[in-house]
Amino acid sequence: MGLIMAGFLTDLMKKHNITARQVHCVGHSLGAHMCGYIGRTLIASGKTLGRISGMDPAGPDWTGARDRLTKKDASFVDVIHTNGGIEPRRLEGSYWLGNLEPSGHVDFYVNAGSGQPSHFCDGTCGLGYSHGLSNIYFAYSINHDMLGSLCQTSTVEECLEQGWERIDEGMFTIDDPDTRAPIGERATLDPSVESIPWSFAKTETTRAYFVFVSQTDGIEWGEYEMPLPKFPE
Repeated sequence: MGLIMAGFLTDLMKKHNITARQVHCVGHSLGAHMCGYIGRTLIASGKTLGRISGMDPAGPDWTGARDRLTKKDASFVDVIHTNGGIEPRRLEGSYWLGNLEPSGHVDFYVNAGSGQPSHFCDGTCGLGYSHGLSNIYFAYSINHDMLGSLCQTSTVEECLEQGWERIDEGMFTIDDPDTRAPIGERATLDPSVESIPWSFAKTETTRAYFVFVSQTDGIEWGEYEMPLPKFPE
């Protein structure tokens, strides 16, 4: 599908006189990796996508060295992690449908990127609930600011550990308000922010952000109760 879409986009760009840098590919789960395939195919023909946004890129069988979405696939790649595991190699019996490995120039780990508040679905959450919330967060971000706190640790793993400690202690504060950055549609690349490595793959780096989502507050948004990030006034 990635190869087919790359061909379709090439024809579309010729017909409407647009460039690959004007194209923004948004993909959820396996679709995030498909955006990566589109990007790599276009790069091989001398074109580079302007942006790829990965919504909780698929984890089972798509971690490690597998040909998955990376920041090399477009000029700007941003990723929202909501249901990731470190090495979710198979689907059966696995809670994690996404992965925690950095895939973009900026990676946003919502509530540590593994699981989201369950009370929004009245206790009826299925296996893909947290996985699918990445789409809802992104859609909400189009018209609203959702902010992440910059990880200032030496690895992403340390960042997630610190974030979990704060959640366990009921602390939704951040160290420096100036390090906040918008996630989703409004995400941008700040070259002044240093990339940090993932502890299990030193060659993989990202500008990582921890996003705190309130587990007590929400607003009705369509058929969903939209969780909101909870920051100090």
